[in-house]
Order: sequence, then C-alpha cells, then structure tokens
Amino acid sequence: MSNATLLTQLASYSPWDESEARYHAAFLDLLRTDAAFDRNSYEPGHITGSTWILAEDTGRIALIYHGRLERWLQPGGHVEPGETDGIGTALREAREELGLVLDPERASLFDLDVHQIPATATQPSHFHYDLRYLCFTKQQPLISDSDAARAEWFTAVELEAMGLDAGMRRMFKKGQHR
Repeated sequence: MSNATLLTQLASYSPWDESEARYHAAFLDLLRTDAAFDRNSYEPGHITGSTWILAEDTGRIALIYHGRLERWLQPGGHVEPGETDGIGTALREAREELGLVLDPERASLFDLDVHQIPATATQPSHFHYDLRYLCFTKQQPLISDSDAARAEWFTAVELEAMGLDAGMRRMFKKGQHR
C-alpha cells in the first residue's frame, strides 16, 4: 500500500464524531512517515485493516474472540508485504480468521480508529491505526482460524450487552444508520 493511495482515500473520508476526527488527523500525520505500513514500526505505530461484517439477511455481525487479547473483536490484522490497499488487508484477514470470502465491491471504508496494543515478550506497547471496512454478505458458517479462538454471529441485542469498547460502539452505531 502506498501513502499516496491512502491519502487520496482519506481526503474524501468524513469522520463520524470528534474522536474519529482526531484519528483521521493522526492517520494523516502517520502517513507523513516512511514506516506507516511497517508492522515492526512501533513509534508511534503502524496501519492495520479490519472488517465490520454485516449479514444482510439476518442483521447479525461477525466477530472473533481474540485469544491473546481475551475479547471479542472484528476480524483484522497487519498489512502484509505486497498488499496495495487497506481493503485487501481487511478482506484477507476476514478470510484467514473467519473463512469468509467477501466481495470487495460490497465493502467500503467505514471507520478509522487508533488504539493501543499491549506489550508482549517480543514487542513494546504500540498503536494500531486501524482502517475499518463495512462488508456485506449473507450469514454463513464461520470457521475460526489464525488469531481467532472462536468466531460467531451476534445480534444487535447481544452486541449491546457485550460492553463493547468505544471504537466498536461507534461502528455498531454507524451500522445501525446504514
């Protein structure tokens, strides 16, 4: 992915609220560096891609249970060498973590988030600058793999009861307005 490509995409993106407006500005700052897409760049962090997957036939959302972080999240992860856009990263991660093959024509940049990742034995604490894409599909069986300890479809009522973090609540609210 190139900084210029993402800068073009972000130029036409309209943040949902004040927090997302701050993330938008942070993305623009990060893209002024050479290491924005380098997963080994920890200061200030690096770009990732994820999907908010909505089953158009049932209204359910597909999430993974991330074993290391011990919480439910949308599928997503790091940009790999050779990937040229955020949507490619996000759709690859959905395929790896859920077994879903999603149509890029039915996906669009939906949310921007910057969140801290805790330190591990091999990595310092750092920030993920997450490009989040809304994807539509039919509800189908999920096959958890990769970082996903489990994968499930959730109703709106179930999501509201989960205690979602601020970024996931924002995506949930946005999705309700689509």
